[in-house]
Amino acid sequence: MGRVLFFVHVPKCAGMSLTNALERALPPEAVYQSTSLIANLRRGRPDFLEVAEPGALRAVIGHWLHEAMLPYLKGDLLFATSLREPVARIRSQYRFDMSLRASGWQPESRAAFLARNRNVICSFLLAPFPSIRRAHDTALEGAKAVLAALDHAFDITGASEGQAALMRAIGIAAPELRAENVSAGRGPDWPGEAAELRAAAGDDIALYEWFREGAARQGASANPVFDPAAHRRLAALRRSAYQPEVLAHYLAGKLARELQVETLDADRMQARLFRRRIYAEALHEAFIALR
Repeated sequence: MGRVLFFVHVPKCAGMSLTNALERALPPEAVYQSTSLIANLRRGRPDFLEVAEPGALRAVIGHWLHEAMLPYLKGDLLFATSLREPVARIRSQYRFDMSLRASGWQPESRAAFLARNRNVICSFLLAPFPSIRRAHDTALEGAKAVLAALDHAFDITGASEGQAALMRAIGIAAPELRAENVSAGRGPDWPGEAAELRAAAGDDIALYEWFREGAARQGASANPVFDPAAHRRLAALRRSAYQPEVLAHYLAGKLARELQVETLDADRMQARLFRRRIYAEALHEAFIALR
């Protein structure tokens, strides 16, 4: 078994171009993405707990990863993420929400948008690793611990090189990369003051500056703030007990939110989910009865 990529996709940090490149390069059973859980449902692709052979996965990537996935994976894990200057990230998110995102995700107000985008980088680094978050007093300290534990972390300014390096590391010799979900020149720009964005991204700015300072010291490096001890603590999580209930509730909550926003006929979707549930329960019980 080769290396397995576990990529935490921070929104608007070039994660979709990597996701789509992985899906083009690998067979469907080798890639699991959780950036859009509703896309998996629409495409008939399994969610993580429905993957027939999770040990065959070569890339796990998305917004909604979780440490409870790690025990299911086989091979040498390659932990990675990408970052972006925080104010630029928020500006890109605003253009994306207003012009490219599915109907229903547009913010009700500037205040609502800022609330939804408060320290997103730290939040998305921490969400997959509650064990690490609990071990630190502040979100910023926890996010630094996660970032320091990753094998690869690159700035979006070097996205093409960083993405290609990750794909080569898992055995894809000729990566086919394209820019995806580019919001520049599309949709309205943030109508407020830059100071509002900086205020919403205080921890993210501190994290990004710490990362950039490390890059200035280290030069070319897979992760300029890499800490071997932090990496060992992260890697040890794959030896944890299986927690399918934890993972099920985590992913179900995320998918339910996507369905709430994007489903035109909520009653029809609820009925579909009910049929899916009762059939899965009946099949499980029937299979057990035959053993």
